[in-house]
Amino acid sequence: MLKFSVVIPTRNRPEWVRRCIDSLLRQNPIPYEIIVVDASSQLDTENLIKNNYNFVGYYKFLNGFNQRPKSKNIGICKARGDILAFLDDDSLVQKDWIKTCLDSYSNDNIGAVGGRVIDINDPNPLIQIGGNREIGRLTFSGKRINNFNMQISHVIEVDHLRGGNISIRRHLLELMGGYDTYYIGTNVFEETDLCVRIKKLGYHVVYNSDMLIEHHFAPREKIQRNLRSFRTNFYIARNGTYFMFINFSIFRSLFFLFTDHTGIPALIKQPSFTRLLLIFIYFIGKVTGIFACIKNIFTRHRRGAIVKC
Repeated sequence: MLKFSVVIPTRNRPEWVRRCIDSLLRQNPIPYEIIVVDASSQLDTENLIKNNYNFVGYYKFLNGFNQRPKSKNIGICKARGDILAFLDDDSLVQKDWIKTCLDSYSNDNIGAVGGRVIDINDPNPLIQIGGNREIGRLTFSGKRINNFNMQISHVIEVDHLRGGNISIRRHLLELMGGYDTYYIGTNVFEETDLCVRIKKLGYHVVYNSDMLIEHHFAPREKIQRNLRSFRTNFYIARNGTYFMFINFSIFRSLFFLFTDHTGIPALIKQPSFTRLLLIFIYFIGKVTGIFACIKNIFTRHRRGAIVKC
């Protein structure tokens, strides 16, 4: 049987970590190992693990604020399982989560498996325009279609998975070098990037809606989940641009650059200073993303050179 490891990055959320671990311990089978990578500025989480869960692998990540890709890479280095799952600390796994995940690795060509996410108290509920019922699709222009809350009767192949409910074969993570640490700020696109790289290696990425978690949106520090904030939109534009240029052709990347998150249609429809400022934020974000891509190419080759254990 495949060994199943769970990596939980966290920062200053001891009560949520406790709830997350307890939900894992109610699974059958229980995880082969649980790893907590703690970027906390306080000692509460460390004390919680040492006093109540001494079987959990605990690793302190000093100065790890807002560096989730690096936190996950630390977990990759420490984990010993064949399958590595990554959970948000404010998530609770539901019945048969582990069993469903392992059963989904039905053949060696399946590289990643993810599942359904029920968002509790979502501050930015997504509304799918036009009744789109596709799940986990990435359009030519770089638009991500999610719908990861949908229950379906069969396992399907997808282009990308929802971060916080994703599992990947360990040897693929090692081969690819883990998560790309050039995804910064909100870290948006980090899992999409990983899924694209897995598929480029010839493996399948699949969605099983029976692999279910509840995600409870615990408060964040500094960068909140407000899709109206300038900071959040900057990172969406910046990381999206980096993602496209690092993974796809120049033609496809330029198509994204000039069509996605421009802010121009909204400004024409309803002119305002705020919308004009948002266009400027998108522009700066995209320029920054291009420079991040250029810097990455000229400083190091990211494939297989990210995780340094």
